Amino acid sequence: MRPVALIGFMASGKSTVGKELAAQLGCEFIDTDEEVTRAAGMTPGQIIRQKGESFFRECEQAALASVIKRECGLVCATGGGIVTYEPSRELLAKHFYVVLLRVHAQTALSRIQQDDTDRPLSNAEHPLNHMRELLEYRNPIYTQTAHYTVDADHLTPSDIVTEIRKQIRDFC
Repeated sequence: MRPVALIGFMASGKSTVGKELAAQLGCEFIDTDEEVTRAAGMTPGQIIRQKGESFFRECEQAALASVIKRECGLVCATGGGIVTYEPSRELLAKHFYVVLLRVHAQTALSRIQQDDTDRPLSNAEHPLNHMRELLEYRNPIYTQTAHYTVDADHLTPSDIVTEIRKQIRDFC
């Protein structure tokens, strides 16, 4: 099976859906944020604050490259901004069936406010406006990178997994 990569904005459900999808497919689940944290000894938020976003994107790309070398079927949840770094987009396009979990800014903000994940953007002065700006910039890149898109605003993780499984049957 071709590896599946989930892309999308923060709090779109990539990790939650990815774990369930991997379990149903009987394959490994990998989260690039966890891979980066393990390799760097810092969370993505800490890396961005201490070393900058460019350094973090390089770490993310290295984590994605290491995932590709694994010789098993897998589902990979990526960081929300991974598509903004061209080398990462190239790896995604070449090695993965890429699924976009699309959400609106308000949905992402509501979800972020309900969890305790370290997200630098959630500390912005006007997080909703900032999220809208980021989505305006990223949405065309997400769409261009994805093989398939699921509108994830109002679906449960199980519903999203069902939608993805219907699609990957024909592709992978």
